[in-house]
Amino acid sequence: MSSLVELDVSYNHLEGQVPKLGVFASTAGFKMAGNWALCGGAARQRLPPCRPAKTTTRPGHLLLRIALPIVGLALCCLAVLFVLLRCRRRRSRIADTTARSMINGNNYPRVT
Repeated sequence: MSSLVELDVSYNHLEGQVPKLGVFASTAGFKMAGNWALCGGAARQRLPPCRPAKTTTRPGHLLLRIALPIVGLALCCLAVLFVLLRCRRRRSRIADTTARSMINGNNYPRVT
């Protein structure tokens, strides 16, 4: 974009560092009113200096942010599955006991 003479980016909520070369070097060709988060650029533009970039998060922290919820969800699912299987097994034992007592004749009067 070497042939660009004028650039108006006013009130676009832009942020970040402004380049120092090309149309950005002159105050006449670059209009940026209303973009309070811009920084750096040529000295004539009177923008605040840019702060050093924040360091990126370490891969370990990213792994914890992803792995910890997945492991927690898996443990919750296993707990629910365990409870459901225990209830099903308990019902099965109760039904089994009832069926055996009916076969043995405990529910009917004995006649000789």
